[in-house]
Amino acid sequence: MVSLENYYARVVAPDDRTAISKRVKKHLDEIVWRLPDEEQFGMTGGIFIGDSELTSLFLVKVSVDFHTGDPMSVSVRDSNHLYIINNLNNAEYYFTLVTDGLENMSDDYIKGLIVYPMSKWSLLWRTANNIPNWEELDHEKRMTLLETVTPNRFPVGTREHEEYERRVQAEAQRLGFLNELLAYDIPADALT
Repeated sequence: MVSLENYYARVVAPDDRTAISKRVKKHLDEIVWRLPDEEQFGMTGGIFIGDSELTSLFLVKVSVDFHTGDPMSVSVRDSNHLYIINNLNNAEYYFTLVTDGLENMSDDYIKGLIVYPMSKWSLLWRTANNIPNWEELDHEKRMTLLETVTPNRFPVGTREHEEYERRVQAEAQRLGFLNELLAYDIPADALT
């Protein structure tokens, strides 16, 4: 299990202090506490909790800071993800937990909303960790290899995308969160 104190010393998790954000943060704490004590959860990062307007501001800042895209093209869905794996010992992960419309959702749904990007992060980090000679590869080669295992390459509805989602589900199960993930009815447009 992961120590909350150690985890939040490396990962910032601000919220907008609304009742729903506090509820999401409470479930995030529970999920973090139950995470296995594995290296990918010892990396730095940020989990931003709030309405779509607040999380859009975060996504723009992160996209500009890390030169990952045009901030004008940022769109907020249930959960947005940004993972940076150049050096496996110093990787970073960021994601948003959008609270719009969550007031009437079950606690299990909210836990699944949290588990989904955590499982995606874990799968991606473990995949990169299993690539031989990762540290010796240049940035372009690393990104090319990672693109072969990320959903951006696989349109929703394709066999490849379904296989990716099965791998995320298997990772959630390995982490001990399959029931939580299954409670999260993932909308098709969030699977990109």
